[in-house]
Amino acid sequence: MEQLIKDWANQMIERFNWLVVKYEYSKKYRTYIVSFSPSSMIDESEDFNVEAIAFNDKMVQIYGDDAPLFTDEEKLFKLTDNAQILTANSYSIFEKLTLAIGLQSLGGWNNSKTPATTYHVIEGVDTLAYDNIQFEIAA
Repeated sequence: MEQLIKDWANQMIERFNWLVVKYEYSKKYRTYIVSFSPSSMIDESEDFNVEAIAFNDKMVQIYGDDAPLFTDEEKLFKLTDNAQILTANSYSIFEKLTLAIGLQSLGGWNNSKTPATTYHVIEGVDTLAYDNIQFEIAA
């Protein structure tokens, strides 16, 4: 479930670069809790709301009563300081390198079959290096 939440959130962040997603497993609710912000942008984005409702419906279909709970800006429940926070710039150098390696394995930096999220994650990074291997990222 966590991976589905993270994958979906990253796709939404790619489309809506203003979006911030916080999530964590809650022992109290016995499922994942997810908060979106800022509510001012969410309120104005019909596209985001349609996508969020569709994702909620999908999660309910898969997990039933154990589906994650969603809210805007923690209005319905508060997340702890241990919550994962995903934003347009929340990737570590390791994650960027992993994505760069994935890009290369797909046949190059500009392969049209590469997910758009990959381009966003490495945007603004010219070079990644790991273990004496250097990856040049095309602009």
